[in-house]
Amino acid sequence: SNFEQLVDRPDRDSLVMFMSPSCPHCRAARPGWDLLAEDLRRRGVESMQVAVFDSSANEVPEGFTVEAVPTFYFVAAGLRDTPMLYEGPTDEGSWLDFARRFASFPAALLDEDDEL
Repeated sequence: SNFEQLVDRPDRDSLVMFMSPSCPHCRAARPGWDLLAEDLRRRGVESMQVAVFDSSANEVPEGFTVEAVPTFYFVAAGLRDTPMLYEGPTDEGSWLDFARRFASFPAALLDEDDEL
């Protein structure tokens, strides 16, 4: 499936937002999610992708549990079968902190003034 091709990559981690366009909480979280994606793109980070999955129009992939939306997961590069559920605040900085904690390629996510 397209989802499998998107997240099952040995060279890239994935942050996935499972959502529904009609969900008010999803609509509220989406601008920050899009900002995170844009920030990583602008910084040239190719080892982390930020994806959106419409769970109202598509069957939730095996291995993911979506009881309510929005639901967020981190999928480490090459580890599609062990997605990690994110349960923290829904803002760009919190998502980025979570991604940095588990990133397969953490140096790519550092700010220019950060150190390992």
